[in-house]
Formats: sequence, C-alpha cells, structure tokens
Amino acid sequence: MLIGGEWVDARSGATLEPVNPFTGQAWAETPRAGPEDVDAAVRAARAAFDDGPWRRLTGTDRARLMRRLGRAQRRHARPVQAGLRLLCRSLTTLEGLAPRDGRWYRG
Repeated sequence: MLIGGEWVDARSGATLEPVNPFTGQAWAETPRAGPEDVDAAVRAARAAFDDGPWRRLTGTDRARLMRRLGRAQRRHARPVQAGLRLLCRSLTTLEGLAPRDGRWYRG
C-alpha cells in the first residue's frame, strides 16, 4: 500500500491473498491494512496537505490542475471502458463454466 509516497507492508505484517475463482489459486498478495496503517496514512495525508505544494497554490492554479486532470481522464476513458467491458464479458463467460455447487465462492 502507498503511504506518504512510499510502498509499505502492513505494520502487522498481515496480507490478503485474493483467489482466482476459476483456478482456485491465489493470484496476488497485498498488505492487509490495520488501524495503525490507517492512522499512518491519515497523518501522511495531513502532512502532505499542510506542508505540500497544494496548499500554497492559488485557486486559479488549482482549477488549472483539475481541468488538466479532467482532460487526462477523458482522454483515457474509452480504453478503460473497453477494458472493463472485456473483463465483464470474460467474467460472464467464466461464470457460465463455473461449477453449480458453490465451489467458486468458498473461502
């Protein structure tokens, strides 16, 4: 997880392993954030706001950056939408192949 601009593990060392329902295999390992991690993230966000450049920008400069972000989102929206449509179609296809006894959904 990203806290204060750095990739960090959970302070507890806990992780999550999402499982591919089709293969039954874990496909990733990700930190499982706990209360200490949330507190650290909130402190980092507060420090970034208090000490970072955003606070010193004028309203005009903030608006300029937000418009730039909006243009970037619009520019990339179609490829993202196409990828999501493909993912949804793939999941629908896989669901049709799934065992009907609930094995996919067991933890």
